Amino acid sequence: MAVVSGWGLRIRRPGLSEFNSATIVGRILGRITVSDDGSLSNSAFASGEPRAMVSGGVSQFNATPPPEVTFSGNTMSWTYPTPAPGTERPTVTIIYWVQ
Repeated sequence: MAVVSGWGLRIRRPGLSEFNSATIVGRILGRITVSDDGSLSNSAFASGEPRAMVSGGVSQFNATPPPEVTFSGNTMSWTYPTPAPGTERPTVTIIYWVQ
């Protein structure tokens, strides 16, 4: 699956395609659902610039923010802030890719 910003690739008519060179193109590597600190390694992180998006988990009833995601070499790590008293760490999905 590709991640594309801008208008990206267009097929104008059979045999003629057009690509906007200012478009950022990437490849989704996977997703993981987490509720605690952790990390994972993926050799594909070296094939481009690794990126991640955190989805879900935060609501008006849960004041604890989602985890912060960082990359170092072939490793992606996520760390939750300390939860406020009476709250729990939200379960979130991290989608990760390279561009």
